[in-house]
Amino acid sequence: MTTGLGTSLSYWERTAFLQKHNLIIIGTGIVGLSAALSIKSAKPNWSILVIDRGTLPQGASTKNAGFACFGSPSELLADMDASGWDTMVEFVQKRWKGLKMLRNLVSDQGLNYQACGGYEVFDDTQFDLWERCTKALQQLNQSLSFIGKDVFKLDTQVDDHGLKRFHGLISCQYEAAINPGKMMRTLMAKCHAQEIHFLNGVEVSSIHDNGDSAIVDAHGIELESDFLLLATNAFTPHLVPGIDLYPARNQVIVTSPIPNLKLKGVYHHDFGYVYFRPVENRILLGGARHRFGTQEHTDQLSNTDNVVLHLEDLLRNKIIPNQHFTIDYQWSGILGLGSKKSPILEWRSDRIFMACRMGGMGISIGALVGQAAADQIVSR
Repeated sequence: MTTGLGTSLSYWERTAFLQKHNLIIIGTGIVGLSAALSIKSAKPNWSILVIDRGTLPQGASTKNAGFACFGSPSELLADMDASGWDTMVEFVQKRWKGLKMLRNLVSDQGLNYQACGGYEVFDDTQFDLWERCTKALQQLNQSLSFIGKDVFKLDTQVDDHGLKRFHGLISCQYEAAINPGKMMRTLMAKCHAQEIHFLNGVEVSSIHDNGDSAIVDAHGIELESDFLLLATNAFTPHLVPGIDLYPARNQVIVTSPIPNLKLKGVYHHDFGYVYFRPVENRILLGGARHRFGTQEHTDQLSNTDNVVLHLEDLLRNKIIPNQHFTIDYQWSGILGLGSKKSPILEWRSDRIFMACRMGGMGISIGALVGQAAADQIVSR
């Protein structure tokens, strides 16, 4: 047995890391780690190994914008157009339940949870959209009353946010900002405390069920377990071709420090495809993938000049016009999308379970999906 790098494995490596486990989870994001913790609670004697190809989670869990949200009015109306009103409301119910589960699991301190509120902003090309959303607020608030009173409100104080190039705001007091890096660090610490083991830098080439065990082939390293959970979201088609799932890249930029920044919450724009927020005294801005078609249907973790320039133009022309800034950070995160917004939760075989396709809402539904996957495996 070799590692794929040509070096032989020692006795210690084989017995300490490569023994058969009760469960192997591929993916160290919210879904994988929340499932691991839930299963360990139900099965404290189980040996659980979580593996990932990167040193840090490589998909979206640490690369998102840190929005604890459930959909802006225009996004929810688009969901309604695609799936119907009742299905849209069901989506929100699951997102709200998932956010509460995440807060209970990680704690507000572990999330660095900031109840700053959210805002959907409309520019001067979106008067029709603004009118449609404002007319729908009463019905939306009635249907989403399980969240609280007056989920969405009209906000006329655009200047208070420094957003002079936008003509309207709809606020949501129930949205918040979190720190995704701190969230994942807290989840990993909880897993370590429960003796859930990790192997990073493991690139999985194939998986299969031999009837007696689930087998993971990592380019020469063979890992064996009673059950295997695929919590790989957008990267799942590499291991399970043909499923209703495709990757979508969201590129993100963060500015240099900006003096006297007035932004004070999390902001949605253009049906939720564009989002921005203050990060200390900087602006984080991301998205706009819908402007670039199939170019952004990729799982390549890279940035492209055309998208970054588009995001910079949004900053210069709409969000902070006449303000000098540079781009200090840029990265991309990969979403798992498909023909439906609902997640895939299904057995691939008797020993292999899939929990993927977060639909761009991994923060809000990740813990819920992880719990659902755990329930399936524990009851098998």
